[in-house]
Amino acid sequence: NPVRQVRFYRENNARVRWLTREEETELLRHCDRRLKTLVLAGVDTGFRAGELRSLRWQAVDFGRGTLSVASYYTKNGDPRCNPMTKRLAQALREYKDGAENRADGLVFGPKQWRKSFESAKKLAGLGKDVVFHSLRHTYISRLVMAGVDIRTVQELAGHKTITMTMRYAHLGPEHKKRAVARLDAEVTANLTTVPFTDSGVSLEVPQFQQVAR
Repeated sequence: NPVRQVRFYRENNARVRWLTREEETELLRHCDRRLKTLVLAGVDTGFRAGELRSLRWQAVDFGRGTLSVASYYTKNGDPRCNPMTKRLAQALREYKDGAENRADGLVFGPKQWRKSFESAKKLAGLGKDVVFHSLRHTYISRLVMAGVDIRTVQELAGHKTITMTMRYAHLGPEHKKRAVARLDAEVTANLTTVPFTDSGVSLEVPQFQQVAR
């Protein structure tokens, strides 16, 4: 093969599929109580499936409004502690009151939820491109579109490097406008601008004559 030594470009097959508000509402409408709480936990914390599977009640701090996952269960080996949204905190409280007390202290238990999620997804009319990991993409995408700075998004997402987080940067095209607007309000608005017309400095562009060669 004359091209066997030729190296191919690496294909960018990164899939970033997030749910719209309408898609999320329709998905939740077809979830039972357990799955609904699980979906809310995924879409409002960005935790991966394995991290949610390992979540224990002792890591749910209603007082501080946080969820924690030990480093052993995270992808990058660092512990994660993310704030809860108000709706997630309320959902977990209601779920805890109605859930059976498990001896292992797990919130959702080790039972697989893939089949129930796939069933709810199908009933909601969502395509094959939506998977459970799409809930994590939804969380990160919404942070970026809400104008959260990329470093904070990286910490909340639990990305080891900011390169992964930058995949979502294009979703927030307004962040540059907000940045300049903040600069205008806090800095340039307080600076004295000297009118060029009163400075005696000519802004006319000098005309250069073309020299014959």
